[in-house]
Amino acid sequence: MGRRGRGLVAVAVVAVVVASGALGLGLGQAGPVAAQTATVIDQAVSALRKGDPVYVDPAAERPISAARAEALRRRIRAGKRSVFVAVLPQRAVAEAGGDPNEVPTVVYRRLGFAGTYAVVAGDSFRASSSDLAKGQAARLATTAFADNRARGVDAVLAAFVESVEGAGSGASPGVPLVPVGGAAVVGMAVGAGLWWLVRRARSGGRRGGDGRRGRVSDTADAA
Repeated sequence: MGRRGRGLVAVAVVAVVVASGALGLGLGQAGPVAAQTATVIDQAVSALRKGDPVYVDPAAERPISAARAEALRRRIRAGKRSVFVAVLPQRAVAEAGGDPNEVPTVVYRRLGFAGTYAVVAGDSFRASSSDLAKGQAARLATTAFADNRARGVDAVLAAFVESVEGAGSGASPGVPLVPVGGAAVVGMAVGAGLWWLVRRARSGGRRGGDGRRGRVSDTADAA
């Protein structure tokens, strides 16, 4: 092969190496698919799963103060029922399909803990329960809203939690269906774990309602 031929081959080899390097660089930049941003409801579920019965989204249009949230936590933990409270921004309604009534049901299904759920999403207040008698959560939420709306969201939620604790039950007390798995167990705080154990002991190890996870029995419309 002549000098000219060897020069053309060398140029071709360099071109292939450069092209391969560029292709590799492109793949390296692509990397794994970026994780999707967690939704408002996902963030609430994550917080509730760690054993905190009260979650207040920082972007909520009608938030309650840290002191009020802590007072709710103390009341819920001192009580005999599993109660979950979430104060969320309006966009949680869109995440639940556009129906405010579905927000507590979606939270319940994703969390998997039997109990009573109170959710403020934007300007709406909804309550659902899997361990109260049918329609009872709706009545309690409506009453709490009507009697305390002038005093603010925190007063409505406090009244609702208090009424749930004093209510009769048409089903067994709610038992949290704690997921078994490394991440869920390792990430759970000791205090939260003890709280769930106390709940289970008080309920005698029984699940709410008919013993299945099922759906939330009723939803209150107290917007």
